[in-house]
Amino acid sequence: MIIKIVVLAIAVTLLSMLLKSDFKSGATLLTVAGCVLIFSASIDIFSKIGDSFNKMQISGSVNAECMKIIIKMLAVSYVTSFGADICSDAGEKALANAVESIGKLMMLAMAFPMLTAIFESIADMIG
Repeated sequence: MIIKIVVLAIAVTLLSMLLKSDFKSGATLLTVAGCVLIFSASIDIFSKIGDSFNKMQISGSVNAECMKIIIKMLAVSYVTSFGADICSDAGEKALANAVESIGKLMMLAMAFPMLTAIFESIADMIG
């Protein structure tokens, strides 16, 4: 699977490099299309990860609320990275930095309920 994805990425990169000098917007669109193809080819991987999270939740080894927060944080992380990379590739470094900063702030905000629960547990154990 990874070999197919890497070959696709290299092919899109080479085609994009050829197009950049004559048709820059077409090269950018080709890159975005390549990214979409790679993500769509990886959907079964995401379902396997989801199944693993469900098994952990069903077994009771992980708190369901914590699991939801972790999954949301992972999603924000990947979407942020993907969006920032597209902006950066298009030459919009400032916009890419803004997307990354907002993504980090969102993950920090999502982590507060978990941090609060951890500190409350520690306080309960201490006294």
